[in-house]
Amino acid sequence: MGTSFSTANRFPRQGSSCPVSIMYTTTTDEAAVFNFVDSVATDADVRAFIAAGGADSATIVEIEKLYPKDLGLPTAWAPTEKETAARGTQWKQSIAFHTNVVETCSHRRTVDAWKAAGGTAHAARNSILAPDSAPRLGSHHSVELDYVFSNVDAGGNRALQNLAKLMSLVWASFVVHLDPNMHRVPGVPLLASLERFRSGWHLGTKLCLQHEWSYVEAGDYRLEQTRYLNSIVQSQMYN
Repeated sequence: MGTSFSTANRFPRQGSSCPVSIMYTTTTDEAAVFNFVDSVATDADVRAFIAAGGADSATIVEIEKLYPKDLGLPTAWAPTEKETAARGTQWKQSIAFHTNVVETCSHRRTVDAWKAAGGTAHAARNSILAPDSAPRLGSHHSVELDYVFSNVDAGGNRALQNLAKLMSLVWASFVVHLDPNMHRVPGVPLLASLERFRSGWHLGTKLCLQHEWSYVEAGDYRLEQTRYLNSIVQSQMYN
């Protein structure tokens, strides 16, 4: 059977896939849990971190331009002096790059490929943390499942309870109607389907889910970074 099928990433480009509606969410602060080094303290450490994924020297220079020192994740983590000594002053910078490589880039590739093939894509970004997670770790993998299944121990935190309700109803709406907008939660703007933006590079919108309030944003989160990484990922990154 293995020789009877093309690789999955060729289907949308060749028009041989069934363009069912999809909903793709990605988490903003995720890759700290996947980090493979203990400390990133210097520019040389950052370059070594990028090179470990397969980037050549010219690519590393371009990536450094896209990830300045003040662009760091997790956003909610303000390291103490002790933590900075242990993790390095540029650890958050490396996490911003790593999160895009392992999470955000695939989100953009999939949604772009789907709408280019004539499918309907709904996109969302989870800017959320696990209530019991250490700030340094950001969001652990599949952090949204606790919210989707209303299994959040909110300790009376109304914002967390409301977010869990919204996420649960958004996903239920998509499963039942193939449309996340049937959640019927008041005060939440409707999310435009990306299928109407098939030509050119119109980015559409995505739903940003976060603790204090959720809103619809332009689909340009880390746009410059993810477009560049996606342009070289198959030729050199993580081969």
